[in-house]
Amino acid sequence: MQNQSQIVALVGLDIGKNVHEVGSFRSDTLEALHEPFSLYNSQTGFEQLASHLDSLLTTYPRVELGNEPTGIYYEAIGQHIQTRFESAITSGRLAYYLVNPQLVKLSRQALQKGRPRKSDAIDTQAIARCLQLKQVCPARLPTAQNLEIEQWALRYRRGEHYKRQVSNRLLSQLDRLWPGAFVNVKRFQAIHPELEPPVPLVQTRPLERQLVRALLTYCPNPYNVLAHTEAEMLNFLRAHVGGRPGLHTARKVLRNVRQALLPSPDLVAVYVLAITHDWRQYQQLERDQEQLMAEAQRLVPASPAAVLLSVPGISPYHAARYLALVGHVERFASADHLWAFAGFDPVYQQSGDSRWVGHLSKRGDPAFRDTLYLIGQSTARHCPPIQQAFRRAYRGQRRRRVLATIHAAHKANRLLYHLLLHQECYCPAVHR
Repeated sequence: MQNQSQIVALVGLDIGKNVHEVGSFRSDTLEALHEPFSLYNSQTGFEQLASHLDSLLTTYPRVELGNEPTGIYYEAIGQHIQTRFESAITSGRLAYYLVNPQLVKLSRQALQKGRPRKSDAIDTQAIARCLQLKQVCPARLPTAQNLEIEQWALRYRRGEHYKRQVSNRLLSQLDRLWPGAFVNVKRFQAIHPELEPPVPLVQTRPLERQLVRALLTYCPNPYNVLAHTEAEMLNFLRAHVGGRPGLHTARKVLRNVRQALLPSPDLVAVYVLAITHDWRQYQQLERDQEQLMAEAQRLVPASPAAVLLSVPGISPYHAARYLALVGHVERFASADHLWAFAGFDPVYQQSGDSRWVGHLSKRGDPAFRDTLYLIGQSTARHCPPIQQAFRRAYRGQRRRRVLATIHAAHKANRLLYHLLLHQECYCPAVHR
């Protein structure tokens, strides 16, 4: 048994919305130093915790405090702990850690020896056991700067989600209002090679095309389009569509609407009301996204992600999304840990002399996977070393494009991790 001067006091803090539980234990035997006690999530409760930590610091040479980073309720008390005990943390007499909830669960099961019991007091001892086994990571709470970018990314993802919902609803309603206006011609030809392919208004991404946007904004009722002559349709297109549309486009629109099996006029009137409402909502979401893109250009240059802008193909939008999901880059031991955090690590199995590497695990943050994939696409077009990695994986085979993009994203992630960790700007001669 260690002597008193070598014993470290382990403090497990079980966070709750309104009430926290505190338990203190010896580092050698996990024997309780006192009965676990509860305190309110308030200024009074924090003073109780601070007084308790002060008493432990006067008795023991070192105190280690840990809690689970679950929910949002640990952030405020964590900030107060770091502020109140800044000198003790700097000197090393107090260490503040975050503990993975899954490791706490395993420790609780080990302490209970299979007995299915759980309480806040038991969890404090399980946290202390994680501290004893060094299954912890330093507490790195969000700064105001990181939090601002994190909130930006949250608003952007939420806007993208709503925009996708409205887009799907719009396209569904348009298929009811104007059958045959939008058809995936390649898919149609693959499934029905014996039939003549249709001629839709546009081939791809209808809501991004000026023709479709003009019709939705100024003439959503197909019966009104049907009443136009070729000259009137040409004048309409030249007034509301960018570029210089010609008579061929006007004829295509009229031919499409004349061949469509339109619903009755009374039903069309109802559909037009719904589509007009959804279209206004979609345009508002587009404007919101444009404002957020402008906000990213303001936030990133003053953040740690500014060094990422030196990489060809990385825009403020990409850098802001990357930093928002990484947070404190020091919490990842390597770029491979970051890659696994996104769920891009492959499933790996080994038994005896057999070894099998399968599909992506996808046990990670889907938003981060999407971000890395977008970064892989952009850097594969603009950054020469990543472009070479893409081409090596692509090999000129169209079906390998997704695999090659993931390969490019992997190389880009290693580069961005290094730049963010060391706060270096990209140098082609050094970062290959």
